[in-house]
Amino acid sequence: MIITNLKILNFRNHQNFEQTFSNAVNLVIGENSTGKTSILEAIYTLANTKSFRAHNDERLIKIGTDGFYIKGFFKDIVEHTAEISYSYKNKILKFDNYRIKKIREYIAKISIVLYNPLHLYIINEGPVYRREFINIILSKTDVEYYVALHSYLKLLNEKRAALKLFKERKIKFDVIELINKRLSEFASIIVFKRYNFINYFKELVVEKFNLLMNRDIKLIIEYSTNCLNLKGIVKDKSKLEDFKNAAAQKFLKILGAEIRNSRILLGCQADDLTFKDSGNIVKYYYSQGERKALVLALKLAEIKYIREKTGGYPIVLLDDIFSELDDKRRQYLINELNSGFQSIITDIDFNEHLQKFSNFQKIELKKN
Repeated sequence: MIITNLKILNFRNHQNFEQTFSNAVNLVIGENSTGKTSILEAIYTLANTKSFRAHNDERLIKIGTDGFYIKGFFKDIVEHTAEISYSYKNKILKFDNYRIKKIREYIAKISIVLYNPLHLYIINEGPVYRREFINIILSKTDVEYYVALHSYLKLLNEKRAALKLFKERKIKFDVIELINKRLSEFASIIVFKRYNFINYFKELVVEKFNLLMNRDIKLIIEYSTNCLNLKGIVKDKSKLEDFKNAAAQKFLKILGAEIRNSRILLGCQADDLTFKDSGNIVKYYYSQGERKALVLALKLAEIKYIREKTGGYPIVLLDDIFSELDDKRRQYLINELNSGFQSIITDIDFNEHLQKFSNFQKIELKKN
């Protein structure tokens, strides 16, 4: 899929912006505060229904206005339109002029891969960012995963409330037991799909990372969960039923302790990834440049994974990417841009190496 045209009204610092895009490489250049990243953010918001920079939609509204509007024109085999309008708590999604009421009917419509300098937090910060990275990819490529994840998170809140009510003797044990059983079922689906995803995806990451670094690195990516003992149930070919049975047993076993403590002690909301090289934790062992290269490898692997799973390339958004890389890795990325996907890149300066691409387009923004 590619985006052919974007219209923005009162989004961030853009009052009324419209732009057509090449189906290959698009370079958006301009000084700081001209709204380069906001263009990528608008496309990302249109695809994922939320921003990568703000958790609150109200922050996306241009100061002095009461709402924003984004419309994109897309093309794969046929042409499509997608729209988001937001005005203080009221968000409307449309695809091909039909209003979408359930996000799960919309979330896989437009496939996006974003690189932003902030994504270094996937390596440097806590597990919530690594889970988010996995969740975004799997939610876009596996509807069953998206449904299981959102059902699980909803039940997690119900269980927290139920534990409190049970302590106050306002509900019976049977209620908590039922919630716990259903929670274990969704947890098993999530862990099963995360486990299989990581086993496949880590090979793509290692391949891209070694090409970026131009050397053979023994990078290891490990997935961990407290929901069940993966080593105890995973054989040559893991089955979902094995995960369900193991999760049900462990969730039931820990329930007594959770009731006594009135808090949840188990669940895939605590899952994590660990990146290691020669037994060392990458977060502490790698230089800043190596960690940046690893984040880029994750994103290049994400592009390849989506291509393999969906049959089509995602739209690739690269925010301030060239300033993050040295000359060798910059040249490798430029070669990757010739793989067949559409890319929209932001930078302060013009990169002359991009001119070699057919259908290259330069978009220059100026301060108002």
